[in-house]
Order: sequence, then structure tokens, then C-alpha cells
Amino acid sequence: MALERRPAFLIRLIADEASEVVNLSDLSAFFYDTNLLYELIRLSDDEKYGGYRISQFSLYRNRRKLDTEDQMFVYRLRKESPVEAILGISALVISAATALKLLVDVFEKIWNIPVNRRILLATASRLEGENREHEALPESASRYGSIDRQGSDRDQPPGYYIDRVIRRLEKSPIKMMRVQVKQANLLFENGKIVGEQSEFDFAFDDDE
Repeated sequence: MALERRPAFLIRLIADEASEVVNLSDLSAFFYDTNLLYELIRLSDDEKYGGYRISQFSLYRNRRKLDTEDQMFVYRLRKESPVEAILGISALVISAATALKLLVDVFEKIWNIPVNRRILLATASRLEGENREHEALPESASRYGSIDRQGSDRDQPPGYYIDRVIRRLEKSPIKMMRVQVKQANLLFENGKIVGEQSEFDFAFDDDE
């Protein structure tokens, strides 16, 4: 059977070696909130989900509505210390680059580490050329409406719920010392990733 090639953004997270022993509950909460943050941003920004209303119930595990092809997936996970994960997002539409750019912005601010955005910007520029009605990459998540932290959880703008997740990540004992992004062509066979085509891919910094 012929292999199917799919473009994807890969985001590599490497934990701080100086962190204390990682508890399973802390690690699972970190990955849950990382995925939740991405999904809330995608639901807020992607016109494909324009009919979805984000509320306090969107924070629950089974209440979000991203289609399978838009969901974040695990490409690689190293369980030894320091923890390292490579997460993936399909790179077929500009909304994926937008969501990942905003996610990277949050990571950069939380852990005070620089992240190279050249891949996201290059991909967004190409996709904008193919589909002009989309806007350029946004500057920050502040575009999702003013936040009333003194108000109730009801009838808040998307930014309120995004901010709640950001604050949970800020308080997490899991700290990243490195975040990297690249674009790759993943090879699929029978729905499973079987390889990575690197001839025209951007490499992670230490792979270059």
C-alpha cells in the first residue's frame, strides 16, 4: 500500500532538568492543559468552528468539538528525565499556524524562553497566498475579548477561559527549558505514522 504524506507542525517540549521529581498527576495535568489551551484557541479563531460557543463547560474533557484532523496528537514521548514530548498539528490550513503561534507566545511568556517563529510565519505567508480571505497571524490572545476576572464564569468572552488555562500552566510544577517548532511531512500507513520525510523539512535547532 502506498504511503500517505501529510504536512504537520511539530512542537518539541523539553522539561527543565532542575525540576523536582515529576508526579504523574502533575504531568497529566500539564499535557491536559496544553491540549486544552490549543483547542480553545483553535475554537475561538478558526472560522470552521464559528458556531461553537465557548463556555465554562468547554473546559471539561469531553465537551470540546474539534474535528479529528484538527486535534493535537503525540508524535513522540520520552519518559526518562528530563521529560520530552513532540506534539503534532496538521499544517494544511492557516488556522493551524495561527493557533500554534498563539500557543508558542504563551509558552514563551510563561517560561521566559525564546522560540523561533520562522516556520510558522513562512507557512502562514504561503497559506495566505493560497487563501486570501484569511487574516495574518495575530499578535496575541488578547484579541479574544476583554476579561472580567471579577465576573462569574457565565457569559464571558473566549479570552476569559483561555486566561484560566494559562494561569493553570503558570502554576504547574512542570517547567519547560526549551520549546522548538518545525514543519515536517509525516508518512502514514493504515492511519499510523510510520516515518518522517525530511528532505524539504525544517529541522529542530540541534538537528541542523
